[in-house]
Amino acid sequence: MRNTCLAFVFGLAPLLFVACESEDAHGCVPGEVRECPCGGGLPDGTQTCNEDGGGWGECDCGGGGDGDTDSDTDADADSDADTDADGDTDTDEGTDSGTEPGDCDGGRYDPVTGLCWQHPKADGIHTWQQAVALCADLDLEGHADWQLPGRQDFVDLLGGCDEGVLAEGAGYCQSCADSQKCTALFGPDANWYWSSSQDTSGSAWAAGFGTGAVYEGYTGIVYHVRCVR
Repeated sequence: MRNTCLAFVFGLAPLLFVACESEDAHGCVPGEVRECPCGGGLPDGTQTCNEDGGGWGECDCGGGGDGDTDSDTDADADSDADTDADGDTDTDEGTDSGTEPGDCDGGRYDPVTGLCWQHPKADGIHTWQQAVALCADLDLEGHADWQLPGRQDFVDLLGGCDEGVLAEGAGYCQSCADSQKCTALFGPDANWYWSSSQDTSGSAWAAGFGTGAVYEGYTGIVYHVRCVR
């Protein structure tokens, strides 16, 4: 805290009178910042002079922790057991933050959508009808509730989709390599995958991870499969 001192000389005698007064007594310079003690072993904080110069604001000790006094629990205080949208409990690891993809039984977990994606992908390439049946019959890591992902699941996974895709038509999203989520879940992947969504009786939607393409294809051609639950 700065003090302002005034020196006065009285009469002819070499008497020097020094008067000091605290800046707090007569306000401060608006916008001026100074250090202030936070206590509790925390580093000093800062406080700012009020706009009218009439005094100092509260001491801001925000650099010393959460900055709140409530008793809420931080986001990373979970017990490494996340519940999927289908109600089962996975003993996944690496998802403490609640926002980062992690492992789930039989695959990789997307905490935003709550989906567990099969990983590695299913062996081989399959027609659309075979892909639907493969996921319906899949029993992996003690779970039998797998299904072929829908068109929207791929849109949410890749992100950055153009107006055509967002309008339920054909177009492009980000490639898996350009999608932070897709890369975090699967690493490099440039394969085409079937979705469960049919366009007509003879075609269904598929997603190409290499280019981000979302197009309908004849159900008799063969693509790769990643089931979800």
